[in-house]
Order: sequence, then structure tokens, then C-alpha cells
Amino acid sequence: MQLSNSLMLISKEADELISQANEEILKQREDGTYDLNESDVFEFEVFELEYEGQRAQVDAVAEQMDRLWSLALDGRQAVAEEFMGVDGVSLPPFSELLALALEQRAELKAVEAGQRALEAGKRAALAERYPTIYLGLSASGAITPNRPKQDNPFINNSTNFASARFGIGVSQNLNLQSLRLKGDKFSIQQDQLAETEQLLRQQIQLDVVQRLQEAESALAQLRSLNAALVKTKEWVRHEQLNMDYGFGDVKNLVDAFKKELELEAAVSRAKHEWSMARVRLNQALGIPLSTTY
Repeated sequence: MQLSNSLMLISKEADELISQANEEILKQREDGTYDLNESDVFEFEVFELEYEGQRAQVDAVAEQMDRLWSLALDGRQAVAEEFMGVDGVSLPPFSELLALALEQRAELKAVEAGQRALEAGKRAALAERYPTIYLGLSASGAITPNRPKQDNPFINNSTNFASARFGIGVSQNLNLQSLRLKGDKFSIQQDQLAETEQLLRQQIQLDVVQRLQEAESALAQLRSLNAALVKTKEWVRHEQLNMDYGFGDVKNLVDAFKKELELEAAVSRAKHEWSMARVRLNQALGIPLSTTY
């Protein structure tokens, strides 16, 4: 969406510049100050025709973006300010990013949770080797006011009585071999998870290395094109001043404008590549895709 919006703005600027160039060529022809050769005119006309095709592609992409975002946002209009910015961002050191990935990646969290579960299961299985002591206590009684209590303790009276019971018991699982095998099984699973964790850490490290390299390259390309665009704008301004003073060259001005438009489009694409590279890096780190550093 950012790239589409930027290209639309560039297209509008290009329309104005091409119109100005045509007006300047027509004015020079009418004034008799026409200093362009026919080769230059043909080159400009070919560029204008090629641009029409590129402009149609930009319009088609913009319409497609509007339709896609309308579907994604359930009919709500997409606002450019809602998208994360790409300017003025730097990348943290590799060591910090790797530590963040090892802390945030869901795969490692799952392995760590599995290890804790296996350790708890192993302790529970080994605990069955020890005897279990059972304690029991019960009491019962009844009182019926209209019946006297029997004085003879050997005569049962179910309507007036009180009793208490207390017991103790010991249970021992004698299948010690089975318990030992069960503990060994948990130990084997723990070793397998440890190997899996080691492989995951290596994979995450390689993933972060690759994604960081892509992000660094994209950021360097964006900065380089931004610097070239700034210099090209100075070139355009210089050629405009020369035209204002009456000793400029229309061809040089057109070349400067053309280079400025090309670099503006290249910068927009570089911003898009940088945004996507940063998203892929965030994915490798296991953090939300829109997180900034």
C-alpha cells in the first residue's frame, strides 16, 4: 500500500513535468528558439509513450490495492497513516537480535514446556518406587431422646451409641523393573528434546543471520538511493535556474527531471523492500511483524 501510494504521487508529478516539457518544446518552436535536434524530440516522445504504459500499470496496481484492502478491512477505507513508517530506522546488533529470537521464538518455548512436562512425569514415575502410607479415621453416633441409654455395654442399642475407628496402612509397588524402564523412557525422551532444542537454536541462528543480512542490504540500498535522490533534486534545481537565467539546456532539464522521477520510483520500491525485509526479520525473531526497534 505504501509503495502504491508513493508511485501514484510520482505519477502525478510525472504528468505535470511531461506537460511542462511539452509546453516548453511548443513554446521554443513558436518563438524560434528551438535548440533541440530531432533525435532528442524522438527520444522524449518514446519516453512519453513508454511512460503511458507504466502509468497504466501503476493505476491498475493502485486499484488492486484498494480492492484488496477493502476486502481485508471489511469495507473500511485504508489510510496510509495506519501503515508503519520506514524512515529513520536502524538495526540493533546481531547479538541483541539473536538473544531476542532465542527468547521469543515459539518453537523453543514449546520445547522448554515439553522438557518441563517430561521432568514432572519422570519424577512422578520414580516416586512410585517408594511405599505409600494411608491413614484413616471414621466416627459415628446416634442419640434418641425418648429411649434411655442401655447401661450394659454388651447389649447393642442402635438408637443411642457413639464409636470411632482409626487405621494405618502401607502400599508398595513391587514391579520395580517396570518403574525403572518407565523412568528410562522419560530420560530418552528428554535427550531427544535436548537434541531438538540444539537443532532449533542452530536453525534460528542461521535464520536470523540470513534475515538480518537481507534487512541490512535493503536498508543500505534505501539510504544510497535517498542520497542519490537528494543530489538529483539539486541537479534539477540547477537546471531550472539555468533555464530561468536564459542559458539553460532543455535536454539537460528533461534528463534531470527523468532521473529524478526514476529515483523517486526506485526509492519507493526500496522502501517497500526494506519494509518487507524488516517484516521477515521480525518473523525470524518471533516478535509481532509491526514491531519497530
